[in-house]
Amino acid sequence: CIETGVSAFEGAKPFIENDAEHPHINYRNTPVKSLFELRRLILSFKDFLPRVTVPTLIIQADKDPIVASSSAEELFGMLGSNNKTIKMIHAEHHGILKDNTENTWGVIDTFMDESWELQIKKLLKRLLSSFERHGTLFDITQKGRADSK
Repeated sequence: CIETGVSAFEGAKPFIENDAEHPHINYRNTPVKSLFELRRLILSFKDFLPRVTVPTLIIQADKDPIVASSSAEELFGMLGSNNKTIKMIHAEHHGILKDNTENTWGVIDTFMDESWELQIKKLLKRLLSSFERHGTLFDITQKGRADSK
């Protein structure tokens, strides 16, 4: 029941067994309530994702046994960002970051480098435009007020 925040199954079965991909670091049992709370969180994303305007990278294993690969496309479509990338990793397991499957960490590094470079270019363009219009650099963090120094 969403109103109470308690799963109907919590009392009867508080945990479900987890066939862990990495048993040395994963839980053997998953609390049913945590799955319920995760579902509530996912539902709340529908209101939040359109407001995300920062550069965003979604990485998903195409044959992930835990998370449906279609969810990555769904999230991607809901994002408000103009700078968004989706990268499907060819893998039949969930732990693509831990295992660095298909150089997942390299994909992240490249995205971050390109995103920062784009943001710096935009900032420099704004500064140059301000200088050309006003003959001085305005402090863009002060919404166009001239720096008196």
